[in-house]
Amino acid sequence: MSTQAQQTQAKITIGVEELGAILGKAKQTIYKDLGRNPAALPPPLRIPGSNRTRWLMEDVQAWLCQCRTFAPAPAPASVPHQPRRRGAPTKAERLDRARKEGGAA
Repeated sequence: MSTQAQQTQAKITIGVEELGAILGKAKQTIYKDLGRNPAALPPPLRIPGSNRTRWLMEDVQAWLCQCRTFAPAPAPASVPHQPRRRGAPTKAERLDRARKEGGAA
């Protein structure tokens, strides 16, 4: 790919509908976020003399890479947890516990 083609591709602008499709948000949500929570969106491109809000595709891609977080993998449990049975312990459970504690039942 030539450098001129790369520069042309990098300067592509997208509108609210396209940004909504990329982010998985509705058009109305994009407009609301512009006013109430601008940090929830990539930086917009304001075109002088126009009421339309656009975004540079390279800004959107950079913003998405910046927002990416990696959750650490959960540590494997050494012993599978078994929920306790409801109610009073059975006689066998009481005897096992007494043997483990070293006392008499």
